[in-house]
Amino acid sequence: MTAISGRYGLAILGLLIATCVAVWWASADDWREDDCARPDAFRALEFLADTWGVKQRPDLAVGHRIQWTDGFAVRQDTGEPRFTFRVVRTFDPYYLFVRPKGLMPRGFAADWARVEGVPNSDGESSVQLLFKERGSEIDLIAYVYFYRGVAVRQPFFEALVSGLKSFLQKTRPVTIVLLYGSAPKSEAAALETEAIRWLESVSALYRDSCQPRI
Repeated sequence: MTAISGRYGLAILGLLIATCVAVWWASADDWREDDCARPDAFRALEFLADTWGVKQRPDLAVGHRIQWTDGFAVRQDTGEPRFTFRVVRTFDPYYLFVRPKGLMPRGFAADWARVEGVPNSDGESSVQLLFKERGSEIDLIAYVYFYRGVAVRQPFFEALVSGLKSFLQKTRPVTIVLLYGSAPKSEAAALETEAIRWLESVSALYRDSCQPRI
């Protein structure tokens, strides 16, 4: 019996090369188009409830990266921020293939992870959650990818499909919203709930401001 890899290996390799070429062709400068009707939308994050200290980092908006926004979210009883957040919009394929490790605190290595599907007007947001135990504390990183107007779990596949169509349609940036915070283990459930709720409010802002132009 002929091995499947022997019969189809070259065809699969050829298809992979063709799709990669299409994606990279779509990433060329002449084929880029911002999907935000209001590209400064994330500057308005400070108007969301429990969000403050919003600032832009033009020094980090270089190359394929077209926006970087920092800030704080959700006040604790002490008045201190529960979370810090980062929003990055980019054409850099690195963010399509791997978790956005470059946005995470240094040394963070999750002990476990899961995906929470949150229903919304678009169907569902895929909030990705990473947990790390640190003594009596628990650290949480939660993030969402957005592409072409909706939250997506696997932006690479979304970009791949877009790349195959991009000879007629321009490519779009991927947006990453990442939230980081910690709390005593007894407050782990509340920490997760607050993170998801805040990310959902950002999802609503994205849907209102960054729908792809037709």
